[in-house]
Amino acid sequence: MTKQAQQHIRSRWPLSLLIAWVCIVLIAMTLVAAFTLFNQQLVTSLEQAQSRRVENLALSVAQRPDVVQALNHQPSGSVRSDPALQAAIEALRQQAGMDFIVLMTPASQRLTHPDPDKIGHHFQGDDEAAALAGSVYTSRAAGTLGVSLRGFAPVKDQAQNIIGAVSVGVTMNRLTPLWDRHRTQLVLTLMLIGVVGAIVAMWFARTVKRQLLNMEPQDIAYLVQQRQAMLDAIQEGVLAVDAEGRLTMLNPAGRQLLSRLSRPLPEPGEWLFQRFPEFKRPRLQSEAGAQARDDGAFAYQTVTLDGVTLLVSYQSVLWHDETLGALFTFRDKDAVHLLAEELTGVHRYAEALRASTHEFKNKLHVIQGLLHLQDYATLNDYLQSVQDARLAPSEMLATQLHEPVLIGFLLGKQSEARERGVQFDLQVESQIPASSSPRAVHDLVTVVGNIIENAFEALLDQPSPHLVMTLAREDDALWLQCQDNGPGIDPDLLPHVLAKGVSAKGEGRGLGLSMVKARLDDVGGDISVYSTPGQGTLIEIMYPYWSEYDANEH
Repeated sequence: MTKQAQQHIRSRWPLSLLIAWVCIVLIAMTLVAAFTLFNQQLVTSLEQAQSRRVENLALSVAQRPDVVQALNHQPSGSVRSDPALQAAIEALRQQAGMDFIVLMTPASQRLTHPDPDKIGHHFQGDDEAAALAGSVYTSRAAGTLGVSLRGFAPVKDQAQNIIGAVSVGVTMNRLTPLWDRHRTQLVLTLMLIGVVGAIVAMWFARTVKRQLLNMEPQDIAYLVQQRQAMLDAIQEGVLAVDAEGRLTMLNPAGRQLLSRLSRPLPEPGEWLFQRFPEFKRPRLQSEAGAQARDDGAFAYQTVTLDGVTLLVSYQSVLWHDETLGALFTFRDKDAVHLLAEELTGVHRYAEALRASTHEFKNKLHVIQGLLHLQDYATLNDYLQSVQDARLAPSEMLATQLHEPVLIGFLLGKQSEARERGVQFDLQVESQIPASSSPRAVHDLVTVVGNIIENAFEALLDQPSPHLVMTLAREDDALWLQCQDNGPGIDPDLLPHVLAKGVSAKGEGRGLGLSMVKARLDDVGGDISVYSTPGQGTLIEIMYPYWSEYDANEH
């Protein structure tokens, strides 16, 4: 991802800040809802507690002997004030923290009151009737002191006759400081919870971002889109499995390649090695116990599935020494060979063309020198010899060999041999028609080119280097023999000379003959190597070869 793209993506809010703000807003909304609910419960709880308090105090006052005696001796239709009772009730009121304790007659006339001037007047609030009827209860009403919470209880004589009632009340103004004190404690508690919640939200946001490799959502979306585009563009099949060996991803190229098989395509979540037991299984977490990279990671293997040969490699996916799965890449082996053949063919053609060009330049310099000396007789003889030397092999090849690519390639190799000082005799013992398969031509260029190149290198330090190549076609096969008079091959090395990387020339060599053998194995051909130290090497090759006529017949 470019710096410009990263700056554009990160110009928006970072993920950690976004998550933190969302969490803080959610916490704030939760705290507001909690405050509303708790405040309502607080008010209700305080009112219920005060209601029980004033109700219990009203019952207690209604049972006092002096209260019963005072109400029992009141004259009918009037109120007689009792200063001693007023003083006792007022002292009790102050001691209990109430705003009023009112004794009233059955006619709702006050017998006591915090304001002596109110004594004898009718009780206000219109909520005393139930008490005068014998009920004990709590009520909220507006009186002379304002809105208050009142507890009522009837006063009964010894015969249980109702002779009056008691009302004990506390005004709402007295309850407000109590509510404010509890509300302040609630707000402080909720604020503490909010601060802790904000800290937890920031920690959670940072943890989430670390789990996302410090990437923002836009970064992740961009990488996912880029990954999908890359997988769609890759010509190789790409297949991924999780730590249990279950398929998680198969790109379009892989799906197209596996669709050529007779077995159905694997589906996501399916255990891969049940459908494709031919694939080499990496050491996955569920199978290896210890999470370690498999020793065969990156190594190619040849897998044949329903007649389709694939080149498969894989790599374990590790994260902090833990195996998360494996990634397989695979290609059609035939397609890889065709590509290699094209590249090798171009390389061989270029070498032959370079040798021909170099040889032509040398001859051109001779002609230029003879012209400068005006030795026309010698020039004529030289041109005649050059013509004879060029026409003899080309006419022989054109007469016996009818594949133009091979003709041009072999003529170029003869030019290269002359440049190297190697006597290269080329013999075609039977008619060889043009091939019906472009792949066969590329294969032969690769095979012949590697054999001749190895012979040239073997003859590099020989005093009289000589190379003889014979071509012949028998039935449906092209036979090739290449004999040189080089130093030969060590007997200990000869049994392994066709293996990859085996060479007497040092490290990084030993690829030519192994490539030749691979080509021949693919088409059902054969190669044999015979060598005697000090006497040279003989290589015999059989390659299945059909002309256009043979292809039509078959």
